[in-house]
Amino acid sequence: MATAQTALMKMVCINSRYMIAPFSFLIVVLCLLSTSCERKPTPEIPESKAETTLSPDRAENPFAIPAQSEPDTLGESVMAQAIGQVGDSQIEIEYHSPAVRGRAIWGREVPYGQLWVTGSHSATRLTIGAPLLFGGKELPAGKYAIFTIPGRKDWEVIINRDWNQHLTTQYARSKDVLRFTVKPSLQMINQERLRYEVISLGADSGQVTMSWEKVKISIPLSKRATL
Repeated sequence: MATAQTALMKMVCINSRYMIAPFSFLIVVLCLLSTSCERKPTPEIPESKAETTLSPDRAENPFAIPAQSEPDTLGESVMAQAIGQVGDSQIEIEYHSPAVRGRAIWGREVPYGQLWVTGSHSATRLTIGAPLLFGGKELPAGKYAIFTIPGRKDWEVIINRDWNQHLTTQYARSKDVLRFTVKPSLQMINQERLRYEVISLGADSGQVTMSWEKVKISIPLSKRATL
């Protein structure tokens, strides 16, 4: 407002000196006052915040391996975890996840007919909070190691009570709790990093899946029937 008043005083001086026509002088004064009154500070525009969207698995469990078809440049295996619930049993799988990285996996990196930790480094660990049927066989609550023997047409799944092992060097068949076979399935899309999932299929049933490269196995889970 002070600026407008200063401008007005200057116009008065100019008018008295140069004898500007009264009508023209009045128009200039009104324009100056109108501009001054209507001018408002420009509102600040808040900075937009980038939204980060995670897949449901990653949002609930940052150690879950996502579906990934693209090649992975990270050379080493990563620690990973899959968790889920079937009936009263909380299920947790802890493992090291290797990547394909352009290699031939089945029959080469993972030989057929040989014991495998079904991951890398330490044996894959399975923890269940309550008894359930694992692969159709009763498994008490506790912590176990998961091994497999991959085959072209059938895989043998082994649950061993010695959960704290490195690779297969400490494996003892005498400590097996369960053994059963499953059929592998061929997937159309590559899974770059070995991935476990615990999937609920209802209140009392579900499955554990392991997928890597284009091969996937599924292990049925169900709540143990009460007598």
